[in-house]
Amino acid sequence: MTAAMENCSNCSSCRFLTMEEKILLYDVKFWMEGVIQLSLAVIGVITNLVSIYVLSRKELINTFNQLLITLAIFDILYLIIMFLDSLGQVFLPVYTGQIPDWYKLSTPYVLYPGKAISLTCSVFMMVSIGVERYMAMYYPFSRIPLIGSDGTKSHCFKKRR
Repeated sequence: MTAAMENCSNCSSCRFLTMEEKILLYDVKFWMEGVIQLSLAVIGVITNLVSIYVLSRKELINTFNQLLITLAIFDILYLIIMFLDSLGQVFLPVYTGQIPDWYKLSTPYVLYPGKAISLTCSVFMMVSIGVERYMAMYYPFSRIPLIGSDGTKSHCFKKRR
């Protein structure tokens, strides 16, 4: 049994588990919450950065793409916080034998509220994207600008006399 496993609050409170089951539980936690979650966070940050780069090109600037860029930013924020959470709670204690001090200090003030805020913002952005798509489908002509980029007035909505 490792020193990190002795400090694990989940494993030490399970008095009905055998030692083999505790070791299996600890190994599964390491691989699922440590290695796999860290890998997915890195992949998610990279793909969101690529999507921000593609969607922010000059010819693709519109409201929908700006909402997608904002969603990608909130997702990157959430993934970075989850990366730090996995690093401090699961991955580093295996090598150092204890939870790092920076993790203990940042969890109640940065990591826990940051996860909640960024997840709430991501959900809000999904709702905003849904409303924007609804407006685009059911009111398609309200999206046409009245004044064009060259300064001329559009004749689509001009009243007849």
